[in-house]
Amino acid sequence: MKRQTITFNGQRFFERGRHRMVAGSPERRTMDQTAAGVDGVLGVDLGGCGRTLTQDGVLVAVDNEALADLVTRIESYIDGLAYRLIDERGVVYDNVRLVRFDAQPAVSSGRLVCCRYRIEYRQLSVE
Repeated sequence: MKRQTITFNGQRFFERGRHRMVAGSPERRTMDQTAAGVDGVLGVDLGGCGRTLTQDGVLVAVDNEALADLVTRIESYIDGLAYRLIDERGVVYDNVRLVRFDAQPAVSSGRLVCCRYRIEYRQLSVE
């Protein structure tokens, strides 16, 4: 099976380097209530609440300036809006927010510059 580039909102930030994405299980919220004089607990189903997706890998650029620009462009999506994420297998995740982006310091590797990173996304609804 041919792997493709992970895209976020149509942006191909992850064309170079190694990248791995893991989709967590869809989650469901519940609330347990107790009442005075009643044995047991009443469980209230609050519905689905999406899932967490994580991505990590190595960002690669031709120089420090290009890597800094790439990091800034990724960070600009920590804006609270929801976008479309497509993983390396072609699985589409709609309604996804970029929640957190952590990049390690840049390291020179031959003629290129790279840094390890980790991204946390939140899919707001799972169909």
